[in-house]
Amino acid sequence: MTEEVPIDPLDLARALGVAAQDKKATDVTILDLRGRTSFTDAFLLCSARNGKQARAIAEHLRVLAKHELGAPPFGVEGASYGKWVLLDLPGVVVHVFDETTRRFYDLEGLWADAPRIVLPPPPRPPRVDQGDTTNGDGGRAVVPAAPSARDDEDDA
Repeated sequence: MTEEVPIDPLDLARALGVAAQDKKATDVTILDLRGRTSFTDAFLLCSARNGKQARAIAEHLRVLAKHELGAPPFGVEGASYGKWVLLDLPGVVVHVFDETTRRFYDLEGLWADAPRIVLPPPPRPPRVDQGDTTNGDGGRAVVPAAPSARDDEDDA
């Protein structure tokens, strides 16, 4: 029988940060709190445009942590409101805010001395210029012709 090794808290925070970006979270920040507090090793902070998106991001991260990363949450707070959803995970506390609430509480300012862990920027979708009719590989998109009145006459 092999014993499962728990995921390192900073690796957990990175994985969840990337997953939050995949769900369109903005301003994703990881604060390394090792040696600064006794209750966690890291904060993962991210913003959502509104409460509905905050709840969706938090739920996605909860499911990912529990089922794929082996880090089920000890608790979830604020999910019914969505202004600030908190996930208490092993070694990581995830904060998903709506933008106004994040500015108001300013956790980055409170923990200003904590090192930030930089995530790679989220992948950008390919740019499509307006009026571009290519199919993405340089070829022209095929647009089926609309049926004409003449086509109807052939069927008669």
